Amino acid sequence: MAKLSQLLGSSFQGTQGLQGRQGLQGSLSNFQGTQGRQGLQGLQGNQSVQGTQGRQGLQGNQGLQGSQGRQGLQGLQGSQGRQGLQGTQGLQGIDGTSQWTPVLSSNFMRVVNGNTFIKFNGTNNFNESVYSHEGYSRGVFVSCKLLQTNASIAVGLSTNPAGSSDLNNIDYCWLPDSLGQLSIYEKGTIVGSGGAFGTYNTNTELSIIHNGYTISYYKDGVGVKTTFREIGLPLYLDSSFATPQGQLTSVGFGPIGETIQGNQGLQGSQGRQGLQGLQGLQSTQGNQGLQGRQGLQGSLSNFQGTQGLQGLQGSLSNFQGTQGLQGSQGLKVQGTSGSDDVSVVILAMLF
Repeated sequence: MAKLSQLLGSSFQGTQGLQGRQGLQGSLSNFQGTQGRQGLQGLQGNQSVQGTQGRQGLQGNQGLQGSQGRQGLQGLQGSQGRQGLQGTQGLQGIDGTSQWTPVLSSNFMRVVNGNTFIKFNGTNNFNESVYSHEGYSRGVFVSCKLLQTNASIAVGLSTNPAGSSDLNNIDYCWLPDSLGQLSIYEKGTIVGSGGAFGTYNTNTELSIIHNGYTISYYKDGVGVKTTFREIGLPLYLDSSFATPQGQLTSVGFGPIGETIQGNQGLQGSQGRQGLQGLQGLQSTQGNQGLQGRQGLQGSLSNFQGTQGLQGLQGSLSNFQGTQGLQGSQGLKVQGTSGSDDVSVVILAMLF
């Protein structure tokens, strides 16, 4: 095919071609902007101020009453009570000599009245006595008082009163001495020490009792010593006066019923259990306890702040699409000069 320049000839210059139409604007209907970058992590929040301490809670309800405790153990046996006060003096007994017959050792001894005796004269030795004619193998007693506190006179029980008037001849006796002290002698041997049993006065009653089992010494009705002695030879009242003008009064002597120790009885059956003790009183409610110390502040070393908000999506309101490509410039054809008809044909071809 021949070129247009060849057809038109070199002498014809065509008119400048029309400017190409502007390219279509890029469509944005389906164009989404790229996702914005993730926002920076938010700053760690300031530590909150510690709240004020809460008010003290209300007092709790009183707990339920506990169950009754088990019965307590039996208490220990109490200590022995103190000795009771001395009883009032009894009525005067019957005349002592009406129950026994006194025997005097010599003319230095005198009977002042029915039951009072005196060493009228002699030396200051244990060499005069008064003793009983009667003796008793089983229970027997002897009792007396002194009319002074400065004379030594022994009185007691003996198995052979006629053998001697010496102190060593009496088996069991009291010895009120010239110093106002009391001692006990048994067959000439002192028991304890001199004055081991205190002092005496003119109202002090001394007695010795044999119950067929023991010899017991009494001072104003109070037992102070006991010696074992079974039933054996008869016992007589016996005495030994040392101090001249010393007097023994209220002398009593006679038999009493002996005490025979029986066989030990069988052990009794166990007693019934005692009644349950009364329930103890409920204790009063205790005072409210002290408020506890404030707890330690919590550690923040592992506390991570909350994640910052995601950054906003990029805005497309001002986003203009890229300009379309400029159309290519129309061809510049310089034709040869020809007739008017040819130019019309050329224009037609271009459109």
